Amino acid sequence: MRSALGYILTRSVGWAYPRLFCHSALYEPIYGFGPLLAGALLQNDIDGVRWSAKKRRTLVRLAVLGAFAFTDQLPWSYMCGAAVGGIYRLLQSFGLFRSKSGEASEDGAGLATSEGGYMLLPWPISSSHARRSDVPQSQSYPHISPGRIVLLTILTMLTTGFAGTIPSSNVFSAIYSSPHTTRFPSNLRLHVVMLTIPRLKDLGSDILISSVSSYIDPWQSLSSKHSRGEDTGLEFTVFAHLTVDGTHPGFNRARSHFQSLYPDTSPSPFPLNFYVQEPPVPRPANVEAARAFGVQHHLDFADAVQYAFDKGAEWTMFVEDDFVLCGSWGLEGLLSVMAELEQERQGSGKVNGAFIGTGGSGLIFHRSLLPVLKEMLLLIAHLTLSAAEPSSARIPSPPELYHPSIPPDVLSQACLTGSLSVCPSASSSSSPLTLLDALNPWYPTKESGWVISSRLLMGHRGGAVSTGNRIYESGKWECGWRHPMHGWRGADVVVV
Repeated sequence: MRSALGYILTRSVGWAYPRLFCHSALYEPIYGFGPLLAGALLQNDIDGVRWSAKKRRTLVRLAVLGAFAFTDQLPWSYMCGAAVGGIYRLLQSFGLFRSKSGEASEDGAGLATSEGGYMLLPWPISSSHARRSDVPQSQSYPHISPGRIVLLTILTMLTTGFAGTIPSSNVFSAIYSSPHTTRFPSNLRLHVVMLTIPRLKDLGSDILISSVSSYIDPWQSLSSKHSRGEDTGLEFTVFAHLTVDGTHPGFNRARSHFQSLYPDTSPSPFPLNFYVQEPPVPRPANVEAARAFGVQHHLDFADAVQYAFDKGAEWTMFVEDDFVLCGSWGLEGLLSVMAELEQERQGSGKVNGAFIGTGGSGLIFHRSLLPVLKEMLLLIAHLTLSAAEPSSARIPSPPELYHPSIPPDVLSQACLTGSLSVCPSASSSSSPLTLLDALNPWYPTKESGWVISSRLLMGHRGGAVSTGNRIYESGKWECGWRHPMHGWRGADVVVV
């Protein structure tokens, strides 16, 4: 039931109603005795007490269950427990799970109190087992209609669910850890690299300006509440590649805009750089062939990875220029993810990065992974170009890379999640020169982990002006949508 309801509330209905992507079924496990107690109390609310005497006790029990759900922070679990108890009692009212009339159990003889009494056992017992032989049946267990059972079950689920959602309004933020209570990393060292390339339709678009502003505006608001000193711990770089004729109108327009907005006398809230890659990382001899075979993006991304590694930040997040941060909520979620990364790195040391967006945006890598990622991107590009060469001149392809046309964003995700064994193993090495040796599928790998946000902290704003050869439907991959990697092995979810 848990799996079915979770699927309906998230993967099925959630695509049409993105608000359901934040449902507790995504990240809340069912554990402990609380959910079992919810189902048991629902049974006791029906068995052993006359209906006229239950009304006040029902309200008390609903309040108790709501308090338990709030204290344990498990509203979804308590709702599931109440639902199971209600389903069981409903089936019992139709004659299922009911002992034959007239049967009595010696073991159940002492389970009920005197006439009209109240049974305290936390599990449903049939009426024939629970009553004494000297207590008339008419005085022990009156018939409860199925409608009342359904009503009581719904009331219990609504009460526990409401109690679990109260903290999201920040009323009890000191007790409940919500995204409204920002977790600042103790030692934030994050470098955001926004990749931008000339687009056919960006002459009349200010997407790059709005994307950069989505980080500056909430950071200014947050800095006014939390003093971070001169060292903000955040650095932002707009990393550009130029066209063959050396132009990028959108990049030039954005650079002029922010230089006029933040002159030397009034700097931006965090270091803001506009960088043009020139000269690039060594390219294959036939650059035109690279463009023809669709590996130019791999080479451009490799340039950005090398640049980020040279900057020396502890963590680097790569973002495409048509993805915006989701306002103050998105920034607070990003800081919470960074706090989790730092906590895990200083603890187990097995966390390689995080993912808070989709595609190639929102990928956060530890600096130890950057040399490996760059070599993988270059290797894919060379393998693709080598496929056109005679078989004797081809580069041997490792088993994990039999499909040479892996997009760079998919390759980056595979490296982050450990799907490519070379990435977790090589991340503990200081030298990227061991890459070809590590491509052996039997190469020993170390255990790795990664972090995701429960919902997307970035939204896609490119749409039809994003690229010249592809058109994305508006409204896809918006802020607050369910993260597509929920349930992946090794993923630690930060609830936002």
